Amino acid sequence: DLHSFPTRRSSDLEPGNYKSTSMNLHYAAKDALDMVTLFQSKKTAYRNIHTLLICNEDATKEKIREAKKLLLQSKLNDKVIVFYAGHGLVSDSLDYYLGLQDVDFIHPEKNGLLFEELETLLQDIPARNKVLLVDACHSGEIDKNEMAIVDGNNLLKGSVKFRNIGNKKLVKRQIGLESSFELMKKIFVDTRRSTGANVISSAGGAEYAWEGGAFKNGIFTYCVLTGLRENKADLNKDGKIKLSEFAEYVQQQVMTLTKGMQTPTSRTENFINDMEIW
Repeated sequence: DLHSFPTRRSSDLEPGNYKSTSMNLHYAAKDALDMVTLFQSKKTAYRNIHTLLICNEDATKEKIREAKKLLLQSKLNDKVIVFYAGHGLVSDSLDYYLGLQDVDFIHPEKNGLLFEELETLLQDIPARNKVLLVDACHSGEIDKNEMAIVDGNNLLKGSVKFRNIGNKKLVKRQIGLESSFELMKKIFVDTRRSTGANVISSAGGAEYAWEGGAFKNGIFTYCVLTGLRENKADLNKDGKIKLSEFAEYVQQQVMTLTKGMQTPTSRTENFINDMEIW
């Protein structure tokens, strides 16, 4: 069985709507709908496909927490995919929040969802094959000792929109010679709150995630979709796409399309199993 849990919904491709309408996103809802459509096309590969979609006014902490009931019904060999598309927000205390429908964009701790809470959905559920995909700004985990907040106004760039809070910008204090990707991989490895899930996020902790342009999706989501739908992520050409090669493909493609300005990161807790994602 495949359990898919995107945290946006739109039957008519509405934009990702927020209570603060100036922060609406063009493609967050479409991202989730496209993901659901993609995996529903694999009905011959699974006995059952269960989906739960939450978006816009339904995207509240309570509704998302209730999703645990569905995931607890999974079986040992089932596959669970949790997908989030939307704003990623950083509080003054450098905690990372997902921007729910009624979030306070200045103080995201008000009605925002802590990243750890989304991960908790995958904790202690029967399924051992678990993946969390996050298409949002600052979606790599943040090392508070290596980051600082400065003023910024980088929400828009042509037809491309950044999925981040509008008046705050993260910068790295001292990173040394390590790339953002390698740094975020190390930060992701936090055994204190391990869920056994593999996490692939769209950008390093001090980076921005893009949507729009010619892609008609978040760029991360666009690469996920094309990599699976067109089998481009089958790097060894064996007819199967394992999670490890999928993560490698998405990272390379996002970096190429953004000319290195956006670097997906991953925490790979369960690559020994290396589930077949497609």
